[in-house]
Amino acid sequence: FQYTVFWDADRVFVLARRDLRDNRVQTLRLPEFKLSSDDAHRNTCLGVSQADGRLHLSWDHHNDPLRYARSRAGFLTDPPQQMTAADIEPPQPISPDKSFASRATYPRFLNDANGELFLFYRQGGSGNGENYVHRYEASSGTWKTVGRVFSSRGTYAAWNNSTSVV
Repeated sequence: FQYTVFWDADRVFVLARRDLRDNRVQTLRLPEFKLSSDDAHRNTCLGVSQADGRLHLSWDHHNDPLRYARSRAGFLTDPPQQMTAADIEPPQPISPDKSFASRATYPRFLNDANGELFLFYRQGGSGNGENYVHRYEASSGTWKTVGRVFSSRGTYAAWNNSTSVV
């Protein structure tokens, strides 16, 4: 299957998949995942955890608490004939520490060469933010903080009349 997400006309998050064997497309509306405003910064992204067969979802951010949910284990490796809301777990935090991802923008899921899944996002506002990376541990179904990888802290030489680095 090939997966994508989009916002429908009612600003509801929709998960879509195409069966590569016959090009049949299925969609799953997730009404509890709503777009909060028409702001071009509010992106959606998908991540794949090969080790436990989960699809990871993140949506609707612009300096907001991180919105994150995931599918049930095995959703990708043992896909259902028809997707249902029961295949997607309720939204959840990536860390019990509420300070992480409290003002998230531009989240991205990335896989390394070994298939491990990472989440990268900016915490804080433009010109005054920090970028963090978290690693998904499929064996426990939890995220572990790798750390801050970019920061606006420090003194930087001006470039194009700006000293901002993030």
